[in-house]
Amino acid sequence: MKDFINRNSPIFVLGFFTLVVFTIVITVSHFRQQRSPELVPLTADQIEDIDTSNPNEMDIPTGYEVDQKFGIVEITYSLKGFDPKNAKSIQNQLVRWTNKSDTPLKIVQVTKTYPEFKDGITIEPGKTYEFRLYKPKLWSYKDEKTGTMGSIYVVDN
Repeated sequence: MKDFINRNSPIFVLGFFTLVVFTIVITVSHFRQQRSPELVPLTADQIEDIDTSNPNEMDIPTGYEVDQKFGIVEITYSLKGFDPKNAKSIQNQLVRWTNKSDTPLKIVQVTKTYPEFKDGITIEPGKTYEFRLYKPKLWSYKDEKTGTMGSIYVVDN
C-alpha cells in the first residue's frame, strides 16, 4: 500500500491542487454580484395612489413615464459578449444596445417574441440601437456570428 501511495503521489498532488482551484472558483462566483438594472420598489404613497377598483381600466404607463421612473436599460457588447448577459426590464422600458466591438453585431431572437427582430438587427461598431420591450416575458437573443447569448426578463407593470 505504501508503494502504491509513493508511486501515485504526483496524481494525488494534482488532484488536490485541482480541488483547491475549483473550490476557489465556485466560492468567488457565488459571492460575485451580478450587474443588472435594479427595480425600484414603490413607496407606500405610490401604492395608495394606484386605483385597483377596476383592473381592466388601469393604464399601462407610457414608455416615457417608465423611462423617467426606472431609467433606460443599457446593454453593451464587446469582445467579451453582452454586459449584462441577463437584464431586467419593466414593460415599455427602453433598452439600448451599444456595440463596443470592432465588428458589426447582428442580434437575432432565440425566443421568437418581437416581429421587429424577425430578420435580426445589425449594429455597426460604435453605434447604438434602441428598442422598447412591450411584451412581459423572458426574451432571449444572441449575436448571430459568435452565438453569444443574452436575455432580458420583462416584468409586467
